[in-house]
Parts: sequence; C-alpha cells; structure tokens
Amino acid sequence: MNKLNRKTHFIENCTDVIALSLAFFLAGALRFQIMKEREFPLEVYGQIFFIMIVAYVVVNLFELVKEDFLKKSFGDELKSSFKMVLEIVVIMIVFMFITKTSTTYSRLFLGMFAIIAYVLDLALRMLVKTRFFRLFRSSKASEKTIIVGTKEEVVNAIQGLARSNDWRISVAGAVLTDEDAKDEYLNEVPVIGHRENAIEAIRLEEVDSCFILLDYRDEYTRQLIRELCDLGKIVHINIDEQYKIVSEPKKSMDNIGEYPVISYLPVQALNGMQSSTKTLFGLLLAILVLPFFLLVTLLTWILNGLESPGPVLVHRVRVGKNGRRFFQRRFRTMRMDAEKREEAGKDPHTVWGKFLNLTHLSGLPMVLNVLSGDMSFVGPHAPTVSAYLNYSKERRNNLCIRPGITGLWAREERSVKLNQEERNYIENWSLWRDAFLLMEISFRYLTGQSILNKQEKRKEDRKKEEIELIRAYNEFKKPLEYDRTLYKPKHGIFYYAYLFIKRLFDFVSSGLAIILLSPVLLVLALLIMSDDGGSPIYGHERIGQNGKRLRVYKFRSMRKDAGDLRKLLNPEQLEQFQTEFKIDNDPRITKIGAFIRRTSIDELPQLFNIFIGNMSVIGPRPIVEEETKIYGNGIGKLLSVKPGLTGYWQAYARNNATYESGERQAMEMYYIDHQGLWLDIRIFFKTIVSVFKKEGAK
Repeated sequence: MNKLNRKTHFIENCTDVIALSLAFFLAGALRFQIMKEREFPLEVYGQIFFIMIVAYVVVNLFELVKEDFLKKSFGDELKSSFKMVLEIVVIMIVFMFITKTSTTYSRLFLGMFAIIAYVLDLALRMLVKTRFFRLFRSSKASEKTIIVGTKEEVVNAIQGLARSNDWRISVAGAVLTDEDAKDEYLNEVPVIGHRENAIEAIRLEEVDSCFILLDYRDEYTRQLIRELCDLGKIVHINIDEQYKIVSEPKKSMDNIGEYPVISYLPVQALNGMQSSTKTLFGLLLAILVLPFFLLVTLLTWILNGLESPGPVLVHRVRVGKNGRRFFQRRFRTMRMDAEKREEAGKDPHTVWGKFLNLTHLSGLPMVLNVLSGDMSFVGPHAPTVSAYLNYSKERRNNLCIRPGITGLWAREERSVKLNQEERNYIENWSLWRDAFLLMEISFRYLTGQSILNKQEKRKEDRKKEEIELIRAYNEFKKPLEYDRTLYKPKHGIFYYAYLFIKRLFDFVSSGLAIILLSPVLLVLALLIMSDDGGSPIYGHERIGQNGKRLRVYKFRSMRKDAGDLRKLLNPEQLEQFQTEFKIDNDPRITKIGAFIRRTSIDELPQLFNIFIGNMSVIGPRPIVEEETKIYGNGIGKLLSVKPGLTGYWQAYARNNATYESGERQAMEMYYIDHQGLWLDIRIFFKTIVSVFKKEGAK
C-alpha cells in the first residue's frame, strides 16, 4: 500500500468510526430518551460500544484494507457500507450469545443502530470523497508543488494530476526547460520560469516541493536536485517502474497521481503519525489557552485604548513551513503616534505594552496561528521574508515543519549550534520533548532568562517593524482628500431626529438579524469553503461617510485566484471591468457565488458593518476610491451620508443604471436630496421584492 492509499485508508477509518459512534448514540437516544421509557443506560451499553469498535477493527483488517476507497463508485459504497455494518452487527450478536447477555440489550436498539449506521456511514463516505478531498486539495494544507519539465511533459502532468485521485497535491506553478514562457498559463497553471532561472524562480515561490519530469541521471537534473534540497524543498523525480533506488535514508518511494517517483527529502522530517500527534497536541493546548487569551485581549483593548486607541492586534508577515508566507498575530504594544514619539526621542510603547513585552505575552495571539494551522507551539523560528532569503541552507531546511511560538531559538543564540539542535529536534521528535521544551522555555520567559531578553538587535528590529505597521495602519485610516467646500448641506432639527431613529433602527435590526441568521451564515460559509477551499468572507476597502476608509465585508462569490485578471478575463472583459468595475457573465464567479449574488445574500456579512456603525441599512452603495473620480464635484454630496446595505439605485435600477450612462450617479444623488423615513421604508420593501424576484447583481 503506497502513501496515498495509507492516508486515504486512515481517513476512511476515521469516517467509519465517527459514523458508527454517532449511530450508536442516536439509536440509544431514539430508543430510550425519545420513546421516554427510561434514560439511556450508558454504563450498561458501554460494553457493547467497545465490542462495536473491536468488531470494526476486525472487519477493517480482513475486509476494508483490501478495498481502494478512492476508486469505489457509489454502487460499490452501497455494498461496502452494507457489508461492513452487517458484519459488525453479527459480531455484536455473537458476543451477546457467547456471554449470555442478549436479554440485557434491546433488540429494537440493535435494529435502529444498524439502519442509522448504514445511512450515516454511506452519507459520510460520499461526503468525504466528493467534498473533503477536493477541499483539501485546494486548501493551504495540501502539498503545493512546482512541475519542472518540457512544455509537453508539464501539460501532460497537469492533466494527469487533475484526472487522478491524488488529493494530497496541488500544482502551484511550472518551470519549462525547453522554452521561455514566463507569465503564460498552462491549463490555468502559471509558468514561473525556464531552464536557466529555475532555482531563482522557485526560491521566490511559496511551495513545498518540486515535481521533476526530467531524466534523473542527467547532470542538470542532479544539480537541480541538490540546489532544491538546499532551498528546503522536497524533490519528486518521475522514474520508470524498473528503477527502485530507495537505499539512501533521505529518499523514499511513492506515487504522485499516475507517476511513480523517488522523493528526495532535505530533512528526514516527522512521519504521518508524528505530524498528526504534534498537530493535535497544539490544537488541544491552544483551546485550553483560549480563555486566558480572551482575558488578556480584553485587558489590552481597555488599557491600550485608554492610553492610545487603535487596533488590538498587529499582523506581521512571516515565513512558515516550506517557505509559505502567513500573517503572524501579536498584541499591539505601541502608541498610535509611535513614529512621532520615536523621532522626538520618547518611548513609543504604551504602559501595558511594556508589560506585555516584558512577560512575552505580546506573542499570545499566536495561539490563533496555531488554530489556523500556520504555526505550532514548539518549532523553528518564523523569520521575516528578508531574513529567510538570507538563511543558510541548514537553517532553511529546518523549516520543513511548522514554526513555533517558541522553540530552541529562545534559549540558544549561536546559529551553528542552533541549526544542529533544531535538526536533532526534528529527526528525533517526541511529544514528551515538546512538553518539556514548552515548560522549560515558558519558565525562562517568566523569569527573564530567555535569550530573547538579551538580544538588543532583535528588540530593535521588532520595534521598527511595529512602528512601520502602525504607520501603514494610520495611512489606511487617513480619510480621502477631497474639496469639502463643494457641498455644504443645511439641515434642521427634523433631519437630526431622522438620523437618530435611523441609527436606532440600524443597531437593533442588524443585531437581531445577526443572531437569527447565524445558522444561515455558518452554513453559507461552509458551502463557500467546500467549493474551492478559500476563505468564505473577504473585506474590501471602500470609502465611507466623510471620506473615511472602511472594510466592507461580503461572502466571497469569486474564485480564490480572481485577482489574476490576465489569467481569467479576455480583452473585452478587461475593458468592461476597467470602465464599470464589474463584468457580464463573469468567469471568476463560482457556482455557489452565482447563487448568492443573484439572491443578494453575499451582502449579509455587512450586517456587522451596520452594527458597528460605519454603514446603514439604507444609503448609497459604498464605492472604491477609483469610483470617486466618476462623481467629480458631486463627491462631497455622496460622502455626506453613510453608505448602505441597499439603496435607491440598488432597489429600483440595479444593473440597468450604469456609470457610463450617468443614471447611477443621478439616482444616488436623488436619494441624498430626498432622504427621509418614508423613502427609506419604500426602498427597504422594494429591495425585498427585488430579492424575491431574483433581480440580484450579475
């Protein structure tokens, strides 16, 4: 059984155990609780539950291990699930007969268990095959690889991997050795380099491995393998079946899709079981730490807010496993005017920020990175991009596992010794070693013995980086500059009463909607994620009231790579996008995205914008900075009111009124000139009618 089959079989086992366990407790609840005869006697049924698990292990060893989970059709699954459940029930009945306990257990329960287990197991197996594997392949958890070979070989490999059931691999790019086609696309895969600049091109990519389709006996290929391993990349070499060269310790035999390969490993990293154990340990520990994190977050929000209001967290770009970039989260420890204070020779830190740095609690938000899978509690240091590019090959290779919140780097300063110790840590990893390292280094943090407390350059670099992040944040929050004298509204007391009622309605209605629609929001988020694995919600920068910049939240309706316009749009579509900021029959929109756009439910996350007060239920639609130029001297009037979830233009015209014709601008201005409770009510109900008629955005 190759690595793919072993991993797939493990997932099949987990799926079956979950289905059987759920069926057991559902049958118990249905037989005892719902029929209200008596409480489900778990102490009695615990024994038969254990026998059920043992029976599954037996069935798995003698039956399921022989099956190919990925190649089974729906009909095959119907038979396989039925046979598995039947054999498990038979073993349970035999146990009852031998132990003379058949009268102890309910026959009705056993029948219900068999039916529920069959239905649940079949449903979960098909869900895993149709959704989980596809979701995994498109997620950041999959192995991102660069294919190296001739154009014909690369195209064949891309198509072959797409046809195959290998859910572990996703192709992130291609290097062609027979022509220079940089910036072109082969089956939607970008060409990133050619024969002469292959190493430099791959060095800049966030990938885990390279799949080489060249003759591994060629000198160029051998040199490529050496240099790629020096970059810390796993190298897969396509070989003929007759070559079984697996004697060296840093090589392993595997299959990628249809291709038998030898994989050259820069470091003999954690095996599958060790990696799963380390990940599970990190997740459980992160969950345990969450209450403390939330408490410190609340204190930071209050104490930093009193001294210098601003964001609670800062997000730093760091390099993680195999060179992948991610945002590392930390508490803000500086004032929002840190740059000016630094120039004036004053301390830029807040009082609470000094305490956070002293106790190393400033890094506590990295538990969120552990939960998201970017980091672990113990591991190599996560460097900046510039530091990573200057790493020695030994230290770069050590980033074959996820970086840690802490690690050996917190106690050892000498780089050569540190590289050796980290290599030893990776190759001889154990859960106990992680636990002891975590306790030891935590003690060093609390007592001020950490090597980080003595590294003045590291402290200075971190201070400069946070100052730059705060400067960028202040730059983003800086309002749009426009001539505010062009529009001077004259409003009376009735207008301000209207604004009060409107804000009260916004606050109450958005709060209730968030509570009532939370199950719907969750389901939509899961559906969007299952489509292509990307984040379900995105924030788009828009211009709000008085030119303030804000993040408007929406459900993502486009592909993850929608920003690559040259890849996805033809010249006519590009021209329309540059004029109207939208496209008819947009190829970037996903299947679920088309539905949520047509029904306008992609706008639902803006309920949070309304709740916090930077948007209203009714108002002109928020615009991007480029669109402000279209309004010319009328921009002052447009930005005099809060943008809305829906508005006069959206309710009464939508795609029929465009910027090009001038109708959209005229309708937005009409609303501002005539805004009032009655008009808002009309717009509100007209929007509902438009949604039910599916007159949504294209």
